[in-house]
Amino acid sequence: MASAERDARAKERVILRRDQAIARIRQIHALATSSASDQSSRAQLAVAIADIDNLWSNFVVENDNLLEILSELNLLGEFSLDVETETRALVVEAKALSNALQSVPVVSVGIQQVTYDVSGVNTSSSAT
Repeated sequence: MASAERDARAKERVILRRDQAIARIRQIHALATSSASDQSSRAQLAVAIADIDNLWSNFVVENDNLLEILSELNLLGEFSLDVETETRALVVEAKALSNALQSVPVVSVGIQQVTYDVSGVNTSSSAT
């Protein structure tokens, strides 16, 4: 009986660690999606996207651990292949969005500045 309890707790821990990786990947994906229209979040995305490969690796390890535990408990029917497929799609899309946003050219707009000196003569200069 102690072994069954230990296995059940191990299963819960693995699921929690896997789900934590999924949640963080979803957050980065949401940030990537919002960055397409919100330029102010692009700097945050550049920082967050650096973590996504590590999060994917953590997910794979925990997903494999879950498969192993479920196999030992004769509960393979509880394992879903869709979780890995959906999580991988989030990673790929977040990375693709990040890469696309990095290659967006920055457009500078010239502004004409008008200054007046004390004599009232109008002088203008262009600034970019």
